[in-house]
Amino acid sequence: MNKKELGLLLIAIIGIILVVCFFSSNTTTNKKEYTYIPIQTETRVQEYGHAYFLCGWKNCNKNYSSELNTLKTDLGKLYPDIIFTVEQYSWRCGDRSSENASLGDMKSSYLQADAYATEDAYGLAQTIRNLPADERKNTVLFGHSLGAKVVLKAMAILSTENIRIRRAVLFGAAISVSDNDIDLALSISSDPVLSLIHPQDGALMIAAYTMGTPQLGLGSCYERGNLDEMLIDTYQSGNVLDIASSEFRTKYQNNHNFSLFLSKWDELCNSNFTNRINSIIIPQDQPNICSTVIDAELWWSRKDQFYDNNNNLWKLQQHSVTGHCRIVQVSNSGTYRRATGSYQYMKHSFDRVRHQIAL
Repeated sequence: MNKKELGLLLIAIIGIILVVCFFSSNTTTNKKEYTYIPIQTETRVQEYGHAYFLCGWKNCNKNYSSELNTLKTDLGKLYPDIIFTVEQYSWRCGDRSSENASLGDMKSSYLQADAYATEDAYGLAQTIRNLPADERKNTVLFGHSLGAKVVLKAMAILSTENIRIRRAVLFGAAISVSDNDIDLALSISSDPVLSLIHPQDGALMIAAYTMGTPQLGLGSCYERGNLDEMLIDTYQSGNVLDIASSEFRTKYQNNHNFSLFLSKWDELCNSNFTNRINSIIIPQDQPNICSTVIDAELWWSRKDQFYDNNNNLWKLQQHSVTGHCRIVQVSNSGTYRRATGSYQYMKHSFDRVRHQIAL
């Protein structure tokens, strides 16, 4: 290879090197730099809560393990972000008279149990106080019958201490509708207190007679904020003589059984409360069977009346001799006594019925 050819080869090599360097420089200059930024996921802090179940009178020795599991499952549906510990809270039910006890002996035992319910509420309040603050706010209290009185009294005690809980659920509450503890108890519940009502609860009819006051579990004529009352069954016509018959226990007292309330509560939770009984609450004063009126309304004066959307006539009547009142519904199927009691209470009940129908 002569000098000329060697020079040309050298020039070609230098040119190739320059071209490679040029494109390499452009590639580096135009290259985009990407920075990896990890996706930030929200970390939810797991919440914990406690639930306590308080049984009714005469049932303190029963094993409620199965029922407690149902309550825990239902709480998981209502509050999926909270892990609950569910347990039974024992209170002194007192002497549980036999089924064949006289009315006087049964009344004495019931009054003792009612007193224990008030006293033992202080222990429940202390149990709630002792919970960690972040768990205490997620406390749910379940009370059946007189157990509901323990629940509401404990909540009333805590109302003076700026303590709040998640909510209370009452099954057939055996507590006077005029009890001052009710409004205090409602004030500490973050969610509305639920009161499940069977309109023909025979045991609460007896409690109303025994204590001489209307029972919250039969509906309250006083509308209260933060209290949501739910019927778990509809009214069915009976016979006025049923209340004095041997069938009263089978037909009406069994309507107070916790198993019935729990079953209806479970159905409500499974449907997210969409299948609530579509019926009005008729607050009860004195023991009453929803029975057909057979007196031709003699000796009764009409104090008030209105028609509902189905053209049923509702009447508030007062007896001309005794002075007590009743609420009567007149429909195509007949005339029925829906409630009975004092004039003052029946007047409030009648106004509440009218308000519900107007809504």
